[in-house]
Amino acid sequence: MPRDAVSLAINSAKGCTQNQLHIHIDCLAPDVIRTLHEVGPSIGTQWKPLPVRLRGHVYSGAHR
Repeated sequence: MPRDAVSLAINSAKGCTQNQLHIHIDCLAPDVIRTLHEVGPSIGTQWKPLPVRLRGHVYSGAHR
């Protein structure tokens, strides 16, 4: 599986309903992969909100 087809998401403190760390590991949909490739160069190495919504949701990210 290509590296850019897999994601790791961690819910923020506001996104947790039971005071627990919640981690998601999943395959990315083709439209999300395309969008991340388009905005990838502008993401930078410091965590910040992505410049676009992914399927209607706001995510923060950083490029390693």
